[in-house]
Amino acid sequence: MNYRELLNGTGVLELGVSKYLAEVGVLDLLDDYLANLPPTAEFISRFELAKGGVALNRLYSEEDEDRADASDGELRRFERQVLSFAVGALESLPESDSAPILHGAFFEALEQCGRGSPWPDVELFLIHDGYGGDLAPHLVEPTYGLSYFEYQLLRHQCARYAATYPTLEPEVRDELLAPQREHYAKVILDRLDNELPPVEVPAEYQDEIDNLRASGW
Repeated sequence: MNYRELLNGTGVLELGVSKYLAEVGVLDLLDDYLANLPPTAEFISRFELAKGGVALNRLYSEEDEDRADASDGELRRFERQVLSFAVGALESLPESDSAPILHGAFFEALEQCGRGSPWPDVELFLIHDGYGGDLAPHLVEPTYGLSYFEYQLLRHQCARYAATYPTLEPEVRDELLAPQREHYAKVILDRLDNELPPVEVPAEYQDEIDNLRASGW
């Protein structure tokens, strides 16, 4: 599987984020994972959001919409819109005093996860000016001995683990994450309420949206 097939072709459906999105749905993808990534891990957030969107387009291409079941079309449009709203939430995330603590705990766990993998020398991120960044794709295999596909699967797995902040006490973690989780929820609900044309919430997501309105994230 070459780089182009993996990121923009049918291979995108084999990425960890694509499989997780298909498993839990778009709101749980955000709640359980992406809304918890620290601002300094934006390179992972953007990759996962972008590839999730490509996966949805592959699963349900625009040219097939006229022939597809109407309820399925509504579901896919909703999921794509929510991913788009999450990008807006990421871009408007305010600065927080908790960011340095989240940064340290997240990247420590991400590094430890890589060290415990079959490729203990792998570097899943680079830090520059306090922000995480990518290793150039063409350097992955010759440097660490795993394919770029294996690299992305490992980074997704390790990022989901790191986003649980295993080195922090749960109550501390939840307090530190609360402002950004609230921000994600607010942006998504505001867009759902004010988007033109209005966003139709599919029956499959109605209870989750109702719970989000009532209890937040």
